[in-house]
Amino acid sequence: MKYVKTIICLFAAVYFSNVSAQFGVRAKYLSNDLDPFIDNVTMDHSMEFGLDYWFRLKDRRIEFLPELSYEMTKGETNNLDVVDVSFNSFNLLLNTNIYFMDFYNDCDCPTFSKDGNAFTKGFHLILSPGLRYYGYSYSDSSLDRNFGLILAGGIGMDIGINDLVTITPHFLYRYNPSVKANFPEPILMSESSHTLRQFNFGIRIGFRPDYETPRFGR
Repeated sequence: MKYVKTIICLFAAVYFSNVSAQFGVRAKYLSNDLDPFIDNVTMDHSMEFGLDYWFRLKDRRIEFLPELSYEMTKGETNNLDVVDVSFNSFNLLLNTNIYFMDFYNDCDCPTFSKDGNAFTKGFHLILSPGLRYYGYSYSDSSLDRNFGLILAGGIGMDIGINDLVTITPHFLYRYNPSVKANFPEPILMSESSHTLRQFNFGIRIGFRPDYETPRFGR
């Protein structure tokens, strides 16, 4: 719980320090494929919440959304000695959206205001490399923390509600090439490095309070 409070306070500080920023909030469901613990530990899914900041290239529709997120899950061992296991992670993600069907649109306006077909101006590819600071714990032990890489890619679709709000459902495949765990026997014989694969189903709500338009009387 203390980690959740920390991330909420950090998000609030970023938001209230720059209320005119172009930002988004995210919620994600992740289906986990835990290569190292497939025979010993069950943690089928995770939940993740994040906050991002938006900016883009001037003349091309490549948009950057660096994100800070918090991921958490709980599970248990399935051997003779059942033990509760938890996982949490602070993630720094360098999201990049590529609107390849609307690539040369140089309008710095929300999706809702762009001319053209809603699908071609809203559909995009997503690249999302990043760094995670994660920890596993078992029973009442303290977290054993490590750093790890994140490689992810997928697709998204912007749905413009108005000039202020855009909703973006997205799907990504996330690959974590080196996940270390140090559980005692019989959960895991020794510390080792493994692979974690995750299917990421998420939604982003983007806000553009910086965008001045008569629609909002500004």
